[in-house]
Amino acid sequence: RLLTRRVIHQNAPDKLNLVIDSGCATHCHNMRDDLINLRTVDESIVDINGVSHLVTSIGDLPLIVFDVSGFSHELLILGVRHVPSISATLVSAERLFESSNAAALFGRCEMRLPIHGGFTSFPIYKAADGLYIWPVEKSNVPA
Repeated sequence: RLLTRRVIHQNAPDKLNLVIDSGCATHCHNMRDDLINLRTVDESIVDINGVSHLVTSIGDLPLIVFDVSGFSHELLILGVRHVPSISATLVSAERLFESSNAAALFGRCEMRLPIHGGFTSFPIYKAADGLYIWPVEKSNVPA
């Protein structure tokens, strides 16, 4: 489930590039201090290269995202695994769809999120390495 609301952007928090991954089973982030509502766990995940990574906790990631019109919205991604050993923040396209009907439209380079009874489009881009990136900002205020 995603929690969103429209906000007036006042400060410039740290920028973050989310990797939208169609093959990733769960959301993963490497910075514990960015997560809220933390719960300690003892589990691991295996990456695409077969390398195992320790998951130390699960929390929620508060973000500020900008729609195609430039309006900012607070977004809270729930159930994000804290994986200190990974180098990128991975967002599972499948989990977003299952939890909130959000859709990654890779061919159109956009994310669509259900907001206020309709869908709002958010720009993503294809990086040189073929990964799809969603530029967002960290939020220190829970959505």
